Amino acid sequence: QVILDHTPFYGESGGQVGDQGLLSGATEKNNQELLITIAGVNKTKNIFIHNGLIKKGKLSIGDSVNCRVDHISRRQAQAHHTSTHLLQAALKQIVGPDINQAGSLVDFDRLRFDFHAAGPVTPKQLEQIEELINSWINKGSTLETNQMSLEEAKEAGALAMFGEKYDDVVRVVNIPGISLELCGGTHVKNISDIGCLKIVSESSVAAGIRRIEAIAGPAILSYLNERDKV
Repeated sequence: QVILDHTPFYGESGGQVGDQGLLSGATEKNNQELLITIAGVNKTKNIFIHNGLIKKGKLSIGDSVNCRVDHISRRQAQAHHTSTHLLQAALKQIVGPDINQAGSLVDFDRLRFDFHAAGPVTPKQLEQIEELINSWINKGSTLETNQMSLEEAKEAGALAMFGEKYDDVVRVVNIPGISLELCGGTHVKNISDIGCLKIVSESSVAAGIRRIEAIAGPAILSYLNERDKV
C-alpha cells in the first residue's frame, strides 16, 4: 500500500471503483529501477491508498515516483459513470419523477443502479429507457462541471443522494437539458463518447428497491461476444 503527497489516481468513492495503473521511476537510495502495478485505489478521509504489487526494485519513504493511470480502464469507468446519470434521468422521465437513487456501482465493465420504486420496471419501459438514453448519446452534449456551495447547488435543483454527507463546497455535474447532479466522479467530456448503452437486467434487491444493470461503450462488445458463444 502506497500513499503519495498528491496523485492523479481516482480513489474509490461515490460508487465508482478506483483507478488502475503504474508507479515507476528510479529510487534515490539505491538507484534501482522501480515498477509497481496498481490494482486499485481506496480513499479514506481524503487519504488515497494505492494498492499494488512491486514488480521491480524497492520503495522507501521520500522516494519520487512517476504515476501513470491506465487510461483505457479510466475511459471505461467514465462511460459507465456518465451513463448512470443518464439512466437516472431516463427513469425519472419514463417511470416517474419520484424515482430516487438508493445506491450504485460504477465499474470498468458495467454499471449497477439501485433505486426506490413501488414495483418493477416493465419490459416496455426498459426498452423506452434504453432508446431514450441512446438518443441522448447520439445527439451529444458537452458536460459542464462546476464547484459551488451546497446551498447554491440545491437552489439550482441538483440531485443529491439521500442520506449522503456533503461538504460545504460541492462539485456539480451538468448534462445540459438532461441531468444535474452532485458528483465527485470521473466523466466523459461529451456524452457521445459513451458510444452506446445496453440494459442487461432489472430485478428486485429488497422491499421497495429495484436494480438495473447495464453496460456501455467498448464493454458491450465483450458482452455480445459472450452472449453469441452461449
